[in-house]
Amino acid sequence: MTRFSKSATVLCAVLVALVAGGCGKSGAPTASPITDPSTLMTQSLVTLQSARTVHFDATMQGSLGPSLLKAAGLGLGGSLKLDGATIDGDIDVPRQAAHVHLSVPSIFGLSVDNIQVDGYLYTMNSVQSDMYSKSKAQPFPIGTNGPSTSFDLSKTLGNLKDSLSSSGATATIKGFEKVDGRDAYRVALDLPLSKLNDLLATQGGSAAANMTVDSASLDYWVYSDTLQPAKVEIKGSAADFGKIDMTITLTKYNQKITITAPPADKIQDGS
Repeated sequence: MTRFSKSATVLCAVLVALVAGGCGKSGAPTASPITDPSTLMTQSLVTLQSARTVHFDATMQGSLGPSLLKAAGLGLGGSLKLDGATIDGDIDVPRQAAHVHLSVPSIFGLSVDNIQVDGYLYTMNSVQSDMYSKSKAQPFPIGTNGPSTSFDLSKTLGNLKDSLSSSGATATIKGFEKVDGRDAYRVALDLPLSKLNDLLATQGGSAAANMTVDSASLDYWVYSDTLQPAKVEIKGSAADFGKIDMTITLTKYNQKITITAPPADKIQDGS
């Protein structure tokens, strides 16, 4: 699943960058309604980069085809249903801490728990064991406003934006909807599949190198009061590789969260 997750991350970044194409503005939330979707997207990404903590919930529907499973090193001999799969977690950027839980009922009731805190990563896979393995953690691959930034989100999106500025992607603000009980702008994208397939071929890694996307869409919600990203819905299908419908909701920005290591008696000996 690791290689597929990386490919899905690239796909999401590409789709986000499409709507930001040709826009270099940034700024703080304003009281006046925003009517330009590129400005709305760009400003929301600025607020995301400065977030200290956030909670997220993701749901998945659809299936992964045999070709993608083989590329990801999972030779299951058929398709894998994703219906009912969920991911949820908390991220604390200044502490470099996170607690993320993955549940995929279709894979023998698989549950994966990842806790990163105090420089260590603890991982538990329910199919293998009810104990956590322990290893050195890697820095978060996300940008912050601090001096130790390892990944500059604005710069990366800017580079993608430049390469996509002539792609013909269009975005439309569809009005307001409620997300977590708050008003949020909804932006719908019309995506040029030819450009998306070119980027997957060059930047998607081995699992996506031979993938041809047949359909793709992205809807993006932004909280109207803070301009923080609220929700993303990604839909896509590709012959031989499957079909996916993923929704990610972001809430509880900059609220206090507690992330701790597992109890000592739940960590494997010798880790």
